Amino acid sequence: MHTLALTDRTHCPGCRTASPPPVYRAPLREDPLRAYLLDFYDGRLDVDSLEGDFTLVDCAGCGLLYQVRVPAPSELPGRSTPWHRSST
Repeated sequence: MHTLALTDRTHCPGCRTASPPPVYRAPLREDPLRAYLLDFYDGRLDVDSLEGDFTLVDCAGCGLLYQVRVPAPSELPGRSTPWHRSST
């Protein structure tokens, strides 16, 4: 079973505006998200190792609705591609 490393976005991935307050937040280790993750990953992911919340924000700069907590760059295949930008 895989333990997933997560990181938090501090800026919009579309326009780099600082993250506003959330429009939706729910704990990753509680239902309904826990049940969804268990079903979706079919036992391949250690859901109980996940920390924090599933958080959606609506960017005031460009209107993009995006997830704050995402897999860390080390979790992504081809992580040296131009699609990944550092949050610094």
